Amino acid sequence: MKLKHGKFTLAVGFPEICAAALMVGAGRGTTLAVAALSALAHEGGHLLAARLCGAAVRSAVFSPVGGEIRTAGRMLSYHKDIIIALAGPAVSAAAAGVFFLFYRLRPGDVPLQAAATNAVFAAVNLLPVRPLDGWRILRGILYRREVPDAEKRLRGAGVFTVILIVLLFAAVSAERGFHPSLLIFAAYTAFHVCGDPRSPA
Repeated sequence: MKLKHGKFTLAVGFPEICAAALMVGAGRGTTLAVAALSALAHEGGHLLAARLCGAAVRSAVFSPVGGEIRTAGRMLSYHKDIIIALAGPAVSAAAAGVFFLFYRLRPGDVPLQAAATNAVFAAVNLLPVRPLDGWRILRGILYRREVPDAEKRLRGAGVFTVILIVLLFAAVSAERGFHPSLLIFAAYTAFHVCGDPRSPA
């Protein structure tokens, strides 16, 4: 599904729509709303940073781990690309801190859920796995410093991250039983590390 306004396009895939429908059907509408608002705040950070860096925003594309702001026009410097990539996790981390403080002042399920969700958005998106923000940040650092074999190092970092996720999944499963969400995320990241032709460069 795509919503267009001028040059700005908001695209939400079929898997995300199905997941949202299942959550609403399971009575997790509040969780869905918190996740959606957290994703919007995260992408808003990218959008604001892109504007400040002089980039023209072409579209916003949502994926199973959040979304992506795509820019149009001339290529940005690696320094600006790092700033834009960092902005999303920074906003998520700041939101997590604000909601946690609010939870400490007035305990409740919603502020705690919002704090946890934003913290997860910040942490997950900093993983060096394509197409997450961590991959863009690491790519920018490597290319800015003209590190030899940058692409090989990027792929190695992604593979190492997936191995850690799989080990974490195994540890959690052994301690607390099978948890499908972590397996899904491990499979998703492995898919991108192995090379998703639809992923942006």
